[in-house]
Amino acid sequence: MNYTTPRAKLLNEVMEIVHKDRNANYGNPENNFQQIADLWNAYWTARNKNMYRGQGEPPQLLFTSHDVAIMNMMIKIARLAKNPQHHDSVVDIAGYAACLADVQESGKPVGSASA
Repeated sequence: MNYTTPRAKLLNEVMEIVHKDRNANYGNPENNFQQIADLWNAYWTARNKNMYRGQGEPPQLLFTSHDVAIMNMMIKIARLAKNPQHHDSVVDIAGYAACLADVQESGKPVGSASA
């Protein structure tokens, strides 16, 4: 098997990043992405309370760790639309996809958020 192809080089780079640097700095993706989701939920709730003041309850939206992985990939895809040759964005997308696999494996249902 040829491990010198561009895709093999990319995957090796992602493996190094997601298993060494990111986990050391941020912890495992399941927990870190849930922390991000919790912050997004708090922000979204506070922002909508102001927007819906006097108009009833705002719609409830709960982000999950799964959503964090997907939306981070979407950010990188949007950046690639502007600069299709940006290697770091491709690496980040692959890294978020790998982290999403950890989130999926954690067994937490996609639609659940922490209390």
